[in-house]
Amino acid sequence: ISGRSSRPKIALVPEDARNYYFSSEFFALTVNTDIISPEILAAYLSSRPVQEYLTGKSGGRMLSIIAKDDLLGMEITVPEMKEQNLLTELTELITEKYAIIEQEKRSLETLKESLFAELYPDGGEKC
Repeated sequence: ISGRSSRPKIALVPEDARNYYFSSEFFALTVNTDIISPEILAAYLSSRPVQEYLTGKSGGRMLSIIAKDDLLGMEITVPEMKEQNLLTELTELITEKYAIIEQEKRSLETLKESLFAELYPDGGEKC
């Protein structure tokens, strides 16, 4: 999680990642996966209420600075692991659907551009 930015940003680093270093503006959290899945924690930290809480607690005017104690002092309601797994699956499906929709939007935009290029091969008449 970024400790200094206009809005806190969350990223998951794969477990098998090696030789990565964090700058001082990031907090690297190690997750106890027996209690909460990294995906659920990331989704929670990215949620609007948590983002608003962290932004409200942060110091600085242009650049929000989150105190480590504010981050570590947050209470998190953790669903049962079965519910976490279901939430993770549903979130993955939603993310996949977003990707499909974005691809469809790009395809439609390309089709529209092709139609206009065919209709107006020289860019059309100047008015």
